[in-house]
Amino acid sequence: QELEPMTQKCLIPYLQKKYPPLWSETLALHVFGEVESTVDEQIATVTQKNWDTKKCQVRFAILAAHSQVDVKATVESPYRSEIGPVIKKLDAAFRSRLGAKVYGANGQTLSGAIGEILERNKETLSVAESCTGGLVADLLTNISGSARYFMQGLVAYSNSSKIQLLGVRPSTLTVCGAVSMQTAREMAQGALKSASTDWSLAVSGIAGPKGGAEKKPIGTVCIAVASRAKKCWAYQYQLSGSRREIKEKSALLSLALLRQKILPKASQNLPWSFLCKLQTAF
Repeated sequence: QELEPMTQKCLIPYLQKKYPPLWSETLALHVFGEVESTVDEQIATVTQKNWDTKKCQVRFAILAAHSQVDVKATVESPYRSEIGPVIKKLDAAFRSRLGAKVYGANGQTLSGAIGEILERNKETLSVAESCTGGLVADLLTNISGSARYFMQGLVAYSNSSKIQLLGVRPSTLTVCGAVSMQTAREMAQGALKSASTDWSLAVSGIAGPKGGAEKKPIGTVCIAVASRAKKCWAYQYQLSGSRREIKEKSALLSLALLRQKILPKASQNLPWSFLCKLQTAF
């Protein structure tokens, strides 16, 4: 009881006078598919510049986790009104170096960014999954209001379900296998037809720890994106990690590929240095 009035009347005023209030705001930009060192090199001209002034101080950080790199800039100032303009300049400077590799900022997710593009374009999406077991649909439906653009998600895990639900040809499965770009293409095309959407996404892979072979080792993942404009892109990648990690990477990679295709054409060939792309079919 004696300490409280002393704190209120003496200590707090003293500390406020000695240490003025300091406002702080952090900008975080999210990049998918690049290693930390590559992003660091690309933004070096921004982070090496002295952004400090008499009114503001800027600190930079770069963090990597789960196939994603976060570029962060924290601006501190005793004057709250000084922070916003600096944040805007930093945002523009980072984006001028990284371009379409930046899929979102602060709390935005990859699936949320896709939803915004689809809503803006008034387009719809369907998904066909095998190895990911519904993870892609789960990420997409974690966004409130996703029913406005996400129409349908199918988990076609067995060969028979790929044939019955998605119209994959038995001959494709026999000749090329369930994990192949040809099968992924037919899965995507089947999902597009079944749900009558503008876009569809399909993924099939070998998550392990069993099932790999010399030509298709564990971590082989095939992804296809199809559009109502009758275009279909298929890719094959080699991923690493545990079964869970391969499933999660496959889901994120699928969404990243979809984002590429629904963006303007100038953004459809983003290099991803952390992945080993085996081959590409159009």
